[in-house]
Amino acid sequence: MPALTSPLLRPLHRRRPGPDTPAAARPAAPRRMRRLLMPALALTLLGAAAPASHATAPQPPSGRIYVSNYTDNTVSVISPGSTTATAVSVGLGPQGIAVTPDTKRVFVANYHSDTVSVIDTYSSTVTATVRVGHHPWGVAVTPDGTRAYITNSGAHNVSVIDTASLAVTATIPIGPGPLGIAISPDGKRAYVALGSHVTMGIINLPSNTTAPSPSYVWGPPTGIAVSPDSKRAYVTTWATHIPAGPAAGVQTMDTATGLRTASTVTDGVPVEIAVSPSGHRLYVTTQTTNKLTVIDTATSTVIATVPVGKAPVGVALNSDGSLAYVTNSGDSTVTAVSTATNTAAPLPVKTGATPTRITIAK
Repeated sequence: MPALTSPLLRPLHRRRPGPDTPAAARPAAPRRMRRLLMPALALTLLGAAAPASHATAPQPPSGRIYVSNYTDNTVSVISPGSTTATAVSVGLGPQGIAVTPDTKRVFVANYHSDTVSVIDTYSSTVTATVRVGHHPWGVAVTPDGTRAYITNSGAHNVSVIDTASLAVTATIPIGPGPLGIAISPDGKRAYVALGSHVTMGIINLPSNTTAPSPSYVWGPPTGIAVSPDSKRAYVTTWATHIPAGPAAGVQTMDTATGLRTASTVTDGVPVEIAVSPSGHRLYVTTQTTNKLTVIDTATSTVIATVPVGKAPVGVALNSDGSLAYVTNSGDSTVTAVSTATNTAAPLPVKTGATPTRITIAK
């Protein structure tokens, strides 16, 4: 036994007292001392040999879906494979929603509170509330995760939030009725759909200076997305300039020249838009027809329309682009659409009332 050979116990074994050893020279109760010392020694040895324990760090919530529920004043948190959603209370009338690239936080624009709620994704709780402009609508986070841009539809400007300090560091005048916002993957520009000005606002990053808007005019734009190579911006509008006359659809803009390069008519009024990771497909919710429209970006033509739930609004793709998730504001559901087969199936989860925008932790 290692404890018996410890230097702390060796003096007890050096000499065994004989019958002629004077009583005063005898060790006092060696067995008793051994019984007293051994437990303490065992603890000492075990403590020295045991490795230091380290708490396991919480893992990022990869694959979680976050849905803003406009009427409920909540955000639904849906984990992969779950049949229930966690409801997180936020401000009044949540609209735009975006997760940071490191998946640690979600920023939610509260339309009627003039605030942004910051959700900690590990605990699914609101850890901060930031006051912004009047009627915030859209949210986008820079690719490096350092800033969140919030469109204030009632103040005609964009608030810039430092994601480290959660302070508003800039307010950028942009034009009437800013709604959807998207930041180019190269981090050089933010594109804003100006719903009341029927055009697009452009912000240079990181200087936060505005660039000239495109010279052409279209119908009221709402949703906006940028291609993975940052060369094209796509905007959903209620009226699109085509030879036959105005119609609802999607417009494509060359980001280098600012010129429109294509117009695609959709079946119904388009709302939100998402681009596949490859850049080959666009996914557009058409609220009036309860469908998800799929557009080939090479030809700017509609290649599929997929029935989803009632009054679809938001759309987001998972990390590999294999699934497009759609929020259905009319029946409080989320539909998953296979991008390989363009077939749909509802998730077995109910969201809060009037789900609108959606984001996914990737």
